[in-house]
Amino acid sequence: MPETGFNAFFKDVMGPMLAPAPLNMKIIPAPAAASAETKLLLENVKGPRDSVDIRDEAVRAAFRQGIMAVWKAAASYLGIEHTFRTEEIGGVSCRIFTPNKLRNKTQKLLYLHGGSYWLGSAEANASIAISMADKSGLEVISIDYRLAPEHPFPAAQNDAVAVIRALQESGTAHTHLALFGDSAGGGLALSTMLALRDQNIPMPAALGLISPWTDMTFSGDSHQTCNHYTDPWLSVEGLIEPAALYAGEHPLTHPYISPLFADLTGLPPTLIHVGTREILMSDSTRLARAAKKAGVPVELAVFEAMWHVWHFYPRVPEADEAIDEMSQFLCNQLASL
Repeated sequence: MPETGFNAFFKDVMGPMLAPAPLNMKIIPAPAAASAETKLLLENVKGPRDSVDIRDEAVRAAFRQGIMAVWKAAASYLGIEHTFRTEEIGGVSCRIFTPNKLRNKTQKLLYLHGGSYWLGSAEANASIAISMADKSGLEVISIDYRLAPEHPFPAAQNDAVAVIRALQESGTAHTHLALFGDSAGGGLALSTMLALRDQNIPMPAALGLISPWTDMTFSGDSHQTCNHYTDPWLSVEGLIEPAALYAGEHPLTHPYISPLFADLTGLPPTLIHVGTREILMSDSTRLARAAKKAGVPVELAVFEAMWHVWHFYPRVPEADEAIDEMSQFLCNQLASL
C-alpha cells in the first residue's frame, strides 16, 4: 500500500510545485505549539503564486488541469476506505461518498467545494468530502456545480438549490440534511441557504462554513493585514478577476454574491471555521457578528496559525481536529431534530 499522510503528500505532490518566496514576503514562523506538519508547510510554502489570466481559455484550461490534479491526489493520501458513485440529482451531477461504516441511511451531508468559483469539481475536491463522510458516518453528496466564467452567477447557486429541492421532493426531510462548503463553496453554501429561504424552500438543518469567501469587495481588515505576509496561498490580487467573472453583470455587493452583506435572518445553526493566517479571516469574523445580530445560532472557531482551508490537507493534526469538530456540529443538529 502506498505511503499515506501529510509528509508523503508534501514530498510527492507539493514539493515539486512550490514557488520561491516573493521579494516582499515576510516569513513568519509557526508558533511552538503547532504540529510538525503545520510547521513543515509554513516553513516551505512562501506565498501565493502569480495571478492567472483566466479570461484566456487555453491558460484557464491548462491551470485547471494542473491544480485539480494536485487537489485530486490529496484524497489518496488520506488512507480512508470508502466508496463513491456518481448520480444526477435535480439535473445536476453529484458525487456521493459513502463511508465504510454508514451509521444512518436517511441523514445526508451536502458539500459545495472551493476553487474561487472557477476551479474544482466533485471529483478533484474529494479530500474534505471523504474525511467528513468518515468522521460523520453519513453519506456526503458533493454537488458538481457549474463554474465561471463559462457559467457566471447565478448558475452555481441554481445548481445547489436544484439538488436540495430534488432531494426533498424525493422524500428526504430537510431536517435530515446539513449543508457545508469551503472557500468559494462556503460563500455559495451561505448564499444557497439565503436563496432557499427567499424561495420558501425548507432549509437544511445546519450550515458549516470553512474559510468562507463572503465579501467579494475585499473591504475587510484582513484583506490588507494578511495579504502578502501570512497567507501561504491566497492574495487579493489573485481573487479580483475571479470575483468579477463570477459576478458577471451583477454588482459585487449583491447579497447572493457577497452574502456578508445579506439579511441573515432565519438561517439555521451555523459553525464557521477560519485560520489566523487567512486574508479571508475578516469574511468570517464579520459574518459571525452579523449572523449573531440577526438572531442566528452561530459559532465562530478561529484556529491559530492555520491557513486557507487547512481541512483539505491529509493527516495534518489541526485538520483532523477541525474535521472532527465540523462533523460533530452538523451531526448534532440532525440528531436533535
